[in-house]
Amino acid sequence: MKQLLKSVVIPLCPSANQYWRSMPMIKKGGTFPMYIKSFKDLMMNIRAMTFPSDDAKNYIKYLTELSLVNRWKYFSDKKLRVDMMVCPRDRRVIDAHNYSKVLLDAMQTAGMFIDDNQVVELTVVLGPIVKGGNIIVDMWEIDHAPDLHPLWLASGIVSQAQPVAMKLDLEP
Repeated sequence: MKQLLKSVVIPLCPSANQYWRSMPMIKKGGTFPMYIKSFKDLMMNIRAMTFPSDDAKNYIKYLTELSLVNRWKYFSDKKLRVDMMVCPRDRRVIDAHNYSKVLLDAMQTAGMFIDDNQVVELTVVLGPIVKGGNIIVDMWEIDHAPDLHPLWLASGIVSQAQPVAMKLDLEP
């Protein structure tokens, strides 16, 4: 295993709940608003446009500049392992996993690796409270398949994995 990033401290990114924004838009080729006569017409001609928030754009720009200055570019298609410790800015309850996808997307956009599907091992832990908040990141290049949990292997559950079928009885 070759370590690519070692305990890099990055400012806390927006959470997944703050990353995306939506705005209603008229569909391309849709009816001009003055000709919409009913709620059904309105719903048939409007779609939600989803885009990154201003906070997300600023964070990606900052991370891109940070990766350029520190030469954190990785141009290989090998698999990666990423460990991150999310240190919140205050005592509010947070979901540490909400920061992982946002950070991985921002790292990909910043050119720190080719595609976030290279990350085959991901560990996210909640760290201590730090003024301003930050994320501590370690990243390794791995040349083996991720290790499976020993109990999964011993029980044979991996080779016998079947989706769980559920029957919902919604009638009273």
